[in-house]
Amino acid sequence: MLSRTGWGWRSGLGTIGAAVVASFAAAVAGDHTVDVFQENGVYLMRDRASHRIIYDQRKLLMYDTRKDASYLEPQVEVVPQSEGIDFVYTFTNDGGKQRRMADLRMGTFVLDDTISYRDVRAFCEEFSVAHGKSPPPTYTYPGTMYAPVYLLADKYGTFGISLQYPLLEYQHDVNFRVRSAPMPKTEGVLRGWILDIRISLKDGDDSGGGNINYPGFIQPGETRTYVVNVRYTPNNDNWMQTLLPYRDYFRSVYGGVHYQRENGPIKGVTTGGLSDTTDDNPYGFTPEKFRPDLYGFAQWVDMSLGHRDWPEIMIFKPSGNYHRAKEWNFPFLYMSHLLTDPKLATAYDTETGIASIPRRGVKLGLWWGRAIQVAKTWEPVTSYPLDPNDPEHVSLAFNELDLSVYAGATTIGLDTYSHRVVPTWITYDWLRRMRARHPGVKFVIEPIATDVMHTLAAMWLRGWDESSSVEKPEDVVRIKNPHYVADFLLPGHETWGTLRYAYVKARFGIDVPEEQAMKDVAYYASMGYRPVLFGHYGLLHPVVAVESWLTTVPAHLQIPRDQWVLIRDPYNPDAEPEPPPPHDDRDGKAGDSGGGGSGGGQDAPPPFGGSGKAGGGGSHHGGGSFTGGGGRVSKPEFDPDDVAEAARRARNRGGDRVERP
Repeated sequence: MLSRTGWGWRSGLGTIGAAVVASFAAAVAGDHTVDVFQENGVYLMRDRASHRIIYDQRKLLMYDTRKDASYLEPQVEVVPQSEGIDFVYTFTNDGGKQRRMADLRMGTFVLDDTISYRDVRAFCEEFSVAHGKSPPPTYTYPGTMYAPVYLLADKYGTFGISLQYPLLEYQHDVNFRVRSAPMPKTEGVLRGWILDIRISLKDGDDSGGGNINYPGFIQPGETRTYVVNVRYTPNNDNWMQTLLPYRDYFRSVYGGVHYQRENGPIKGVTTGGLSDTTDDNPYGFTPEKFRPDLYGFAQWVDMSLGHRDWPEIMIFKPSGNYHRAKEWNFPFLYMSHLLTDPKLATAYDTETGIASIPRRGVKLGLWWGRAIQVAKTWEPVTSYPLDPNDPEHVSLAFNELDLSVYAGATTIGLDTYSHRVVPTWITYDWLRRMRARHPGVKFVIEPIATDVMHTLAAMWLRGWDESSSVEKPEDVVRIKNPHYVADFLLPGHETWGTLRYAYVKARFGIDVPEEQAMKDVAYYASMGYRPVLFGHYGLLHPVVAVESWLTTVPAHLQIPRDQWVLIRDPYNPDAEPEPPPPHDDRDGKAGDSGGGGSGGGQDAPPPFGGSGKAGGGGSHHGGGSFTGGGGRVSKPEFDPDDVAEAARRARNRGGDRVERP
């Protein structure tokens, strides 16, 4: 084992250290494709087949304090591997105040002057970059990156660089930054490339956008360890092999997916656009003749279901939009506000309203606006980042959740479930709480999920493009390939690829025909995405999202099917994995008790009426306490018979069907 500092290998690196040792043992037993050695005090890596030097430290340090004494320098251990190197960075703060941590630096990667890299944010597309041109964009985990991995390649081979660190414990972002290496003094030597992983920021330093929302600090007396895995393959088609150390670490901590994947198509519908609100139509409901605030939900539901050939429907903004507080759309109080008006309350009518959809044989999904931006009133002046330790926040949020499930939803979309709004180490735990409260509900995260969140919930990808790069109608279809990294890390994952053609109509004046829409739906399904199509299109033929990882991941790297669902508790790493959840037949009924059940054996939500305050959904929010650590949520205190009575009263007040000329 080699050590830059000259110190021997140190024990006590915890979970990460154990992962490195395991990785080292596995690598020694595998194919030996590179040699790692020291020469004149620097580290080099040579491809054994071609004898090319592919990694040369040159005069670079393995970290960068950015010429700032407030940055703490790490000890760096270098662990040679049969396919690359592990760099083990250990920061120990022996001082009396918190410190920033130096950037982790890898390089020089001796690659061609033009290289390719893979966008690991959402779509895993491949791009190229050359010296002297704009560098690759900086990516931040867990803000914009799906996983803390980076891939750099030229015509000879691919480097995979990945970072192991306990996100939920350390609670900070990391920023990956690729740039050209300094020009070498020796003529004819490739310039190469450098990768910095930034943990901390200087005061007032936006670092070219920075993208670090939550910088890292190390407290007095604390020790932190980070492991950077650098792997190389001379076979560019085998690039996933370079990410194997990260996959082994990730699944040992977070497991695989914690849910059973569904693969059918979904019809997306919305009650109206943000621009449709007026003083006469404050919710923006469309079309005018089916406005739920005037006529109840019956005919709007009939229109949205169409021929009922779609197996599942996802309804956005069932409450309508905010008219004055447009900046806070989509509404957080998207279900409770329906209880403030008798006609809107018909949404809960199990014969004619939204709650009738499961009884008609169609699975119901509801999209929860700004799901972690708490609004306390309708038309709010502001909203508040959800604080799971604030009883009022919890009560308001659980009220919307409970009402969604009571209406029959077995899928709930989490709008703007963003790391920038509330950090992942909080929303991860909050999502676990919601899953514990309603085990029969599947959640979907928007805008994109990171790998950690993708273990708990499906991921939404906006699959349509409305940017200036669209030159022809077909350019609106945005996704061009499977999500390779998700396929590799989480076989069995559920990822939604969404399609919307409003921009085609607005810009090109074209109505996309049903036949073309079906081709696009089938195209997304062929890449493993559950297709979601907006618009009043029929489903002309059955569509099934394929198990893309069976073709995108090389056979020797595929995870056995019985390990796709692998439930681990990252807070209890020594515990045995939990058994997978049973397959839910998802027959369109609202949970185990049919229409009006919770999917989790819980009682119904509060009835229409209550205090009558706008946005409150009555005086009772259905809140409860959470004990953590596997504890259960207390059930809300209300009578399910009251809810049925509320729906009956709403019908009697003329809030369902009306006759119009």
